[in-house]
Amino acid sequence: MSMSSVCLGVSGSVAAVKTPEIAAALLAAGADVDLVVTEAAYSLLQAQYRGEQPWAQLQALVASHPEPSPPEDAASRKRTRATGKRALRIYRDQDEWSGYSAVGRDAVLHVELAKRNQVLLIAPLCANLLAQTAVGLCGNLLSSVVRAWYYDLEVRAARRSHR
Repeated sequence: MSMSSVCLGVSGSVAAVKTPEIAAALLAAGADVDLVVTEAAYSLLQAQYRGEQPWAQLQALVASHPEPSPPEDAASRKRTRATGKRALRIYRDQDEWSGYSAVGRDAVLHVELAKRNQVLLIAPLCANLLAQTAVGLCGNLLSSVVRAWYYDLEVRAARRSHR
């Protein structure tokens, strides 16, 4: 499966400790990964699992897959994609509004995450997040991304072709 960008949501299930493995597999498959971690998942990622701390493993993945410098032109963008080097970015609830200062000028993080990613994968999906999304509650960054997601793939394709 070929993909270029994945929003990986991690909610508060004990299976959150598997996140480094999932992120590494997505990167190896050729995806840029925006990792959205709920606060419950963040707490679980601090635990020891198989002798290691998953949060430290994620930080090491980020360090080995940094955000590339913005390319100056289309040719540079193509060369960057051709190298196969993928980026891993981690977002938490506090990132949603930390850089927001002007209405209409600054980007809204959950909307930007929904726009720039082709795939939304929530793994693990805890019962709490499932219930929130079922009724449309947006109490954290991840549930806001789910709410902002474009579920109509034809509309998504049309939006991408107009960029």
